[in-house]
Amino acid sequence: MARKAVTVFLTLFLSIMVALQHYVASPVFAESASSQPDDSAADNASAAEAPIGGTPRMSKVIGVWDEEAGAYSQEWYPPYDKADLLLFSTHADDEHLFFAGLLPYCVANGIRAQVAYMTHHDDNPVRNGERLDGLWAVGVHNEPVIAPFPDLYAESLAEAKRLYTRQGYTEEDIVGYCVEQIRRFKPQVVVGHDVKGEYGHGVHSLSADSLMQAVALAGDPAFYTTSYEAYGIWDTPKTYLNQWGEKGSVLPIDEPLAYFDGKTAFQVSQDGYACHQSQQWTSFTKWLMGTAAEPVTSSAQIKTNRPGLFGLYRSLVGEDPAEAEAEVEVEVETEAETKTGVAPVFAHITLIKDVLAAEALAEAQAQAQAEAQAAAEAEAQAVAAAEAEAQAAAETATAPDAEAGDPNSGNPVSERIPPSTFVYAAIVMLPVIIAYQVYKRLPK
Repeated sequence: MARKAVTVFLTLFLSIMVALQHYVASPVFAESASSQPDDSAADNASAAEAPIGGTPRMSKVIGVWDEEAGAYSQEWYPPYDKADLLLFSTHADDEHLFFAGLLPYCVANGIRAQVAYMTHHDDNPVRNGERLDGLWAVGVHNEPVIAPFPDLYAESLAEAKRLYTRQGYTEEDIVGYCVEQIRRFKPQVVVGHDVKGEYGHGVHSLSADSLMQAVALAGDPAFYTTSYEAYGIWDTPKTYLNQWGEKGSVLPIDEPLAYFDGKTAFQVSQDGYACHQSQQWTSFTKWLMGTAAEPVTSSAQIKTNRPGLFGLYRSLVGEDPAEAEAEVEVEVETEAETKTGVAPVFAHITLIKDVLAAEALAEAQAQAQAEAQAAAEAEAQAVAAAEAEAQAAAETATAPDAEAGDPNSGNPVSERIPPSTFVYAAIVMLPVIIAYQVYKRLPK
């Protein structure tokens, strides 16, 4: 009898195992399992699709690596797609010397200033690092554009042209570089060097001369077709040159800026120049910074080649106004002449600020309208959901009790039982039937 019972038990156990194995492998079980939420998968999906929180697209191509921190201390945006102001600086440090105050003024006033250098310093990596540190110090965080032309020294425009020709670069190449940058960035204002080379530097003069040609050619598709096909044409509304003309336009670079914690634009440019440690031995350090006994703290203290003085070389939108917000008495001493007059500020930059403010206002209004519309849609959806829920509750309260097998119900219990319930019943019954048949055939 005991042997018969053991046999029946083993048969029943094996039958249940086989039935469970077939059920787990069946589509019914797969469908049931797939309907269950997978928390870990949901977490992974949400992590993969999570927004980056408005982090701007940055380039680490020229970021400065901090060995101690093991990370980039500077992470740079790419160059602007479209700039408000395009500055052509010949060398790394000229943007802080002869254009002192310009970049901090633009940064503090929301003017998109793009820097394009006319020469590279690939033979001196230290100067490349100083260039980035200096730009970063004055608030410029968009990568500069750097020309393929080497850094040379010449004492005249003619000598500069000869030196670059010997290096394999024609005047047409240099003008073409300027045309390409103008077409690429489509600025409202272009700023360049003194035609006399500030202190007589021939490559500065070449930079100014090339820019003067470029602003006239950039709007003509017949010239420099490669950049025309890439960027189209652009005729710059206003072009300023350092120290140009009898009267200049003076930026208010000696006024405190809240953006830079009360420093003036001129003082911020001094900070930028201080990053160029390899150039501190030059006479320009004393010219810009002064001495310990007589420090320079204002551009007004500089009489020769005063920073911030620009002349309107070319305009498509009229002359700068005679009266300006801030009138500045200007006295600039050069080797050849003394220029005195009342100079207006960059009038067109003020217009740019107005345009930017209008764009920001329009963007804010559009965003507010979109948020209001989204809120209204969300409210409508919530009302609709609440109404649907109330209707479903009302129908449930008035409907016959189908769960109890109400004979008047049009939905009998058998129609509401899930298919998986019948599978479970079959799994239980099959081993019982098998065990019973085995039991009958065993000898007593």
